[in-house]
Amino acid sequence: MGRDGFQCHICGSASVSVPGRIEQNSDVTCAKCGHVLASWAEYKRRIGSLLREATPGRRPAISDPIDW
Repeated sequence: MGRDGFQCHICGSASVSVPGRIEQNSDVTCAKCGHVLASWAEYKRRIGSLLREATPGRRPAISDPIDW
């Protein structure tokens, strides 16, 4: 993933594709080029980390149980 944790480091796209059946070891891929970005567990961990940095001292409302 790119600097911000979302962009594909191969093609630069910020669009991701998640599998229809999500499990912790499922691959999250770039929607543009298909490059594997991370496992679902790692992707959620990275999102949680970015949210903590962006919202210090408070937890933003999220609909998925992102690792906080």
